[in-house]
Amino acid sequence: MAATPYILPREKRESAVAVGNGTVGPFGPSLYKIFDTADVTVWAKATGETVYTDVTASCTIAKTNPAAAYDTFSVTFGAAVPASTSWYHQARRTAERSVAVTKAGVLVAAELEKELSKQASAQSELRRDVDRAVRVNVGADPITIVGGLAGQVPAFNAGGDLVPMTPDAATVASVGLPPGPGADTFLQRNGADTNWISRTAAQVLQSLIPGFAALWASVLALATFAEAWVALRLNGSLSTRALIKALVPQAGLSVLLTEARRSGQFVWTLGDFSAQIAADTVEGMFLKADSVAATVGAWVRQTDYLNPGMFGGVSDWTGVAGTSTDNVVALQRMIDIAKLTGLPMVISNGPGFYCNGTLSASNMDFILAANFGTGRIVFGTGATDGLVISQDNFEHATHITSPTLTTIGQETGAALKLTYGTVDSTNNRNQPRCRIIDPDIRGEVLTSHGWQDGIVLTDVHRPEIVRPSVTGRRDTGFTDFRSFNKMRYGIRVVGSVGAIPSDIRIMQARVDHAQEGVSASGEVEGLLVTEPVMVGVLAGVKVRYTSQRPWVRIEGGHINCFEFGVDMQNAPQAKILDMLIYKYQTATLATVGVKLDGCHYSKVRDLTLINNASTSAVVNGEWDGVQIVNSDSCTIDDITHDKPSRTVAISGTAANCETRNIRQNGAFTGATVAEYLDTSSNANRRIGDGRKIFSAGNNAITVTAAQTTVVTTPSLNVNKGERYLVTGMINTTKGGTAGDFLTILAKSGSATAAFGGNRSSWVERTAQAVSATVSHSVSAEVEVTASGTLTIALAGQASGSNSDVLAGDAQLTVEMI
Repeated sequence: MAATPYILPREKRESAVAVGNGTVGPFGPSLYKIFDTADVTVWAKATGETVYTDVTASCTIAKTNPAAAYDTFSVTFGAAVPASTSWYHQARRTAERSVAVTKAGVLVAAELEKELSKQASAQSELRRDVDRAVRVNVGADPITIVGGLAGQVPAFNAGGDLVPMTPDAATVASVGLPPGPGADTFLQRNGADTNWISRTAAQVLQSLIPGFAALWASVLALATFAEAWVALRLNGSLSTRALIKALVPQAGLSVLLTEARRSGQFVWTLGDFSAQIAADTVEGMFLKADSVAATVGAWVRQTDYLNPGMFGGVSDWTGVAGTSTDNVVALQRMIDIAKLTGLPMVISNGPGFYCNGTLSASNMDFILAANFGTGRIVFGTGATDGLVISQDNFEHATHITSPTLTTIGQETGAALKLTYGTVDSTNNRNQPRCRIIDPDIRGEVLTSHGWQDGIVLTDVHRPEIVRPSVTGRRDTGFTDFRSFNKMRYGIRVVGSVGAIPSDIRIMQARVDHAQEGVSASGEVEGLLVTEPVMVGVLAGVKVRYTSQRPWVRIEGGHINCFEFGVDMQNAPQAKILDMLIYKYQTATLATVGVKLDGCHYSKVRDLTLINNASTSAVVNGEWDGVQIVNSDSCTIDDITHDKPSRTVAISGTAANCETRNIRQNGAFTGATVAEYLDTSSNANRRIGDGRKIFSAGNNAITVTAAQTTVVTTPSLNVNKGERYLVTGMINTTKGGTAGDFLTILAKSGSATAAFGGNRSSWVERTAQAVSATVSHSVSAEVEVTASGTLTIALAGQASGSNSDVLAGDAQLTVEMI
């Protein structure tokens, strides 16, 4: 039989006693080997404890080579082991049979050797444990226990063995013990360890716990006797943070703090909490024990989120700053601890947390939530801005839900400022990083308080702002636009030099009383504004890009404006769709529904433009629909314009723009009315979709060899870029001589226009038989290249004998195409 592959030397199969080094390990490898990790037990004893406790359940045992059947191992603790704790491990295998050592009646040598080695290891460990079955401390020699009789008590003799004795003076003296103590006292060695002395219970406790008397006095001064007893038991609930801090902590100890608004469960946790305690100056999340350094451990609040109350905040806004708690420290500490812990923040319900200072956060996962309308922060006049967040990159997300951010100041700073690193928007363009949902931003009193800006995003790529409500202050001392322009920006998006944030989505924004409802400037790509509702704004959506930046889309909703509904510059491929835009009734300014400047390939479609001005264009300013400036290949379609001035006006260097389906309704006194006006230096087109402009007929007339006018249109006002289809028909009879008949279209007027092929007239030649009735038709397109008046004439010219036009059989039709 081969030699055993499992060497089993004579050994106790346990480690020496070690002490912690402030880490969890791993500690190893061991000096002996095991078959299974379940064969190991770990024992530990903290300072002040008398026996070792089995702590195997909180440790991880790992073989040095997991694939080896029999190998050394290491131990990793579940928590850091301080130097004040001693520990050891030992093998304690439970014998078992798990594998057969025979197959088909034949012994399998390897399995037999392994099984014998397992049994041998279990026997070795059993021998070790039997030798000290009385549980003497590690390393102590076995003792002998001598059985006693009834009425006797055990005592150790000089040799260290337990012997029975009768509690009388002679027996006590025979084993070298001191005489018994007096009534209600205990024996204790004196300080010099030379004699036994008698002590009361209080004296023994004072000697066992250094400073116990002072501690007990302080506990009694702060708490009821019942609470003090709980403190001594190191368990239960305490009413103040001071009582918890005064405890002598033990690992895993849990205490419930019942202090008003600060209640919560605190657990003693080992580790270096010096940074957390230094940051948590108001003791909302971390408490330093009076008797233990912060580098060793701390009392840590058990919670899934943070709220201002944990840090001493009080939601008691009364409407008057002087009678409300200033929560600036509590709120800022909540943010600071959220950065350290990664926990989300919740603004508690109530009248509001007054905060007379700006709150700031940087480079953290900023997650803040509130119940809509009840989670409110009221910023005082000491706050330049409200909440200012500066993030380095997308790894730090910003998620804000339903806070109410109000101010009692007048136009100072922004309610919410969010800035990301300049290069983040260019280097990390696929990652979302920001979502702001249902914020309520306003002044406490509409006519007295207001922010200068609502929400300002700088270099924030892929943000989402959903259902924001932003309201500026209204100065009722004015009856015109000056009443509403105290706030600069409801929502502002900025792309600074070197940054190109894009994919900005602003959904269902409500902005009231601002110079600009939504503003985008700098370098921004991809701005989506859907279903906005804006009232009392100078400009609803204003875009000012320093270079051509595409993909603005504004869709749905309505804007009640003084100067511009939508005003964009350098935003090619923009789309403004399905909107209702109002000219404000108290405006004294010229108002434009949509203005595009340098916005090539853009589309404006399905707009309803309503004029709420009640007097006249002279008093309330002109009301223009769509202005296209220096913008090529734009499409303007389906515009309904109420009490209009100019509905579509194209100027500058715009080229290849197409306009169709314009409808004007009503009249605006004093307005300079033009349905379509093109003063640009290039060619654009207005397409009429077959609308009939003019149709007329004529009575009998004789056409001679000279050109004879049969039908003439009235003078038409036409615009550059319009195209017309002109169709004429003359039904004639002929005299005694056959010949040809010329059907002629001619034009006149101040407009510059031409028939197809740049012709000044259009002629069709047909044959005229003798004494026959013949229909002669002509059709041509006319394109207008300069606005003015235009008259079209239908004429005929006969060769041979004269041709007679039958009564009513000459028609002329002009249609815009």
